[in-house]
Amino acid sequence: MNHPTQGPKRLTRSRDDKVVSGLCGGLARYLNMDPSLVRILTVVLTLVTSGAALLVYVIALLVVPEDDRVSPPPPRVPPTAWPPQPPSGVAGPAPQDPVWGREGAPWEQPQVGAPVTDRPVGPGRPEDDR
Repeated sequence: MNHPTQGPKRLTRSRDDKVVSGLCGGLARYLNMDPSLVRILTVVLTLVTSGAALLVYVIALLVVPEDDRVSPPPPRVPPTAWPPQPPSGVAGPAPQDPVWGREGAPWEQPQVGAPVTDRPVGPGRPEDDR
């Protein structure tokens, strides 16, 4: 059985998952954790240890090498028109508003159960003549 063997895991600073220096992103990849969790734990440790973890972070920043792997650029997504239109020649439902939905904003919808009166509005109403 010939299995390709990989060398031991290396702790490196991440090039593609970096907020400050890529140290937390690299540590997350090394530990197989979520990078956000590592960043939160770093902040909590810094607060709990009164800044000693920040000193360890700076030392690790100087000691841990940067990742030598080059990640491919993210795929380019072509821009799309909003709201999406049905294909030409196909009758579809009315376009949907991205925020309020197909019915539109609340002030554009007919009011259900609102009293309808035939009385004039404004001056000249019977109540105003008293």
